[in-house]
Amino acid sequence: MALVNVDPFGWIVELRKQTRIFEWCSLLFQMGFSALVTFLSVCGASLMGGAQTEWAVGSGMASTAVVLAVFFGRSELTRGMLFVRPMAEAQKELEAGMAITERNPNLPKR
Repeated sequence: MALVNVDPFGWIVELRKQTRIFEWCSLLFQMGFSALVTFLSVCGASLMGGAQTEWAVGSGMASTAVVLAVFFGRSELTRGMLFVRPMAEAQKELEAGMAITERNPNLPKR
């Protein structure tokens, strides 16, 4: 007697093989998460240090722009796309000394 194996999520695997939509979703999630963490940490640290609200928010926004620019520049999905930005932002990216952390895909799953 043969058992029939019905995989209700098989279409997801096939869609993943045929399109890059999951890679784009992953990139957008990573960019959004990093932007949020950067903005909140820079803005919060500035506010705790006694900076005015406008300066704290502006610092958070500028730092977030740098983080998003790094993501755009390093992603395989955006390779070959045109990216125009102010020279001051590009200089800030060089001076930022950002830590880029990549999770090791070979780590065991929990």
